[in-house]
Amino acid sequence: MESLLKGTYETMEDAYDNERYGHATYDCAVELIENHQQYDKAEPYLWCVLSHCSGCDVDGMCPTAYLGLDTTTMCESAVYNYLGFVSRKKSEPDYAHAHTYYDTALMLWPGNCGAMSYMTELYMTTGNATAAATTHARLCAACDESFAVPLVDAMGACPSSTATTVKGQATLAGLSLEDARQNEFVIVAALADLHEVDAAAVAVVFSAMARRRLSEGVVVSYTIAYDDVAPALALDAAMFDQALTDAAAASGVADVFAAVETVAFGGSEAPVAAASESEETGVVSDAAFRPLGRGVLLAVAWLL
Repeated sequence: MESLLKGTYETMEDAYDNERYGHATYDCAVELIENHQQYDKAEPYLWCVLSHCSGCDVDGMCPTAYLGLDTTTMCESAVYNYLGFVSRKKSEPDYAHAHTYYDTALMLWPGNCGAMSYMTELYMTTGNATAAATTHARLCAACDESFAVPLVDAMGACPSSTATTVKGQATLAGLSLEDARQNEFVIVAALADLHEVDAAAVAVVFSAMARRRLSEGVVVSYTIAYDDVAPALALDAAMFDQALTDAAAASGVADVFAAVETVAFGGSEAPVAAASESEETGVVSDAAFRPLGRGVLLAVAWLL
């Protein structure tokens, strides 16, 4: 059908011609959206579905009961979620209304994982990376990871629930702050080798060691990120010295570290730095928004 609209109407909420085409159903709305991408046509149709959600708590005539959503608030939340989606996807996207619909869906049913996922996409589409990160974190904490799969390209994977970090310090005598910064990759490689992780899991910050008899020195504050529970490792200064020697040799800068000595290593034995760097480096992803595929949308609709 070219149109499902009445001949005349004032708002989209009252535009669907149910006298001619029959009362709207949720499964037919899914068909319009998922299989035919009829987003403009689905908008007035969804408003009619919404009006039938009141039956969930009255006479059991619930449009979403077949999905296990058998209360009025859950039914309305599911419909508002789709209203938000079609508002983003229709021929003239309306992001402001989409945001309102997602907010309403989550107000009615805070556990609506589909709405959290779509809200994250909306924030990415409109360039609000901070809000996207907040909603994505909420999604990761509250929902099955399948809801976050379509967001991996834009937001990265959800952190593991067993992820842990190890923090510590290493004090290196005989190394200048400038040489430490220029050869950061060597120190990172040594820490990664000792802690049995990839270099990408190591973050370091350098600071000048309090002068002792005018000798140079650097304090390395490090963080090791594990995807799972951190292993119990017995590490000491001598082991870090050897790891530094090996990493420096592998990188062709053995001469820079020839006179370097680890005088303290670990979280509890390292001295407090005399001066510290004021900022740490942050990584911000600007990966492009990737819309959900039809198969994923069907799964979301079913799990919703």
